[in-house]
Amino acid sequence: MIGVFDSGVGGLSVLREVRKLLPHEDFVYLGDTANVPYGGRKDEHIRQLSEAAVQTLLRYHSDLVVVACNAATSVAINQLRLDYPKLPIVGVVPVLKTAAEQTKTNKIAVLATVATLTSRTYADLKEQFARDLQVLELALPEWVLLVERGELDGSTIRSSVMQVAEQVEAFGADVVALGCTHFPFLRPEIEQAMPMVVVLDSGPAVARQVVRVLTANQKLPVQGQAGSVTYLCSGDPVAFSRVATRLLGETVSARKA
Repeated sequence: MIGVFDSGVGGLSVLREVRKLLPHEDFVYLGDTANVPYGGRKDEHIRQLSEAAVQTLLRYHSDLVVVACNAATSVAINQLRLDYPKLPIVGVVPVLKTAAEQTKTNKIAVLATVATLTSRTYADLKEQFARDLQVLELALPEWVLLVERGELDGSTIRSSVMQVAEQVEAFGADVVALGCTHFPFLRPEIEQAMPMVVVLDSGPAVARQVVRVLTANQKLPVQGQAGSVTYLCSGDPVAFSRVATRLLGETVSARKA
């Protein structure tokens, strides 16, 4: 059993990528929709919420936990690994290494939340992989809320994305790293507004890391029937199910965590 949690529905973008590589695995997904978004909260509160999420996933016998939230990874994953030394925990961070490898202008943009952009984890990534680059950092909490409502297109999101595209173009970035797991669901709008820019997200890299960890621990599932997903949320399960169904393109029926 693989446990996955996020502040809301954003982590479903990571779950989607992991399921592509592990179609026979069973998952339990927790969206902490009663507390979304995490991105503007104090670090200590994010750590408390992350601790509670892991406790919930362990009640479902998770053998590995994916912190499918950039803010929670940036702020809480080190403490979680100390608290649960025997539990493999995989996090998600902005793909600065890949962005640095792909830029030709030496200018990249990172779209994320305040908690991620102000974290020590992000600062260390920047120092390691983007020291010689110019980096445009944009905190976009409004995008998180749009995705939480299932608003993936329409005039509101289109106008907001165009404003960001203008800033990216004026800056001269040729690579955009999506540093929030909600943002891949807006990728069609982002790519349409920025046709000359390479758009990257962390989902595929996280999925590959999950496979590596399971392989190292000899926990890969036996090939057989398709795996199942149990969906939980701390807020309104009806609202969560409606939005998740739209995001994933399959029927989701969540229950209260």
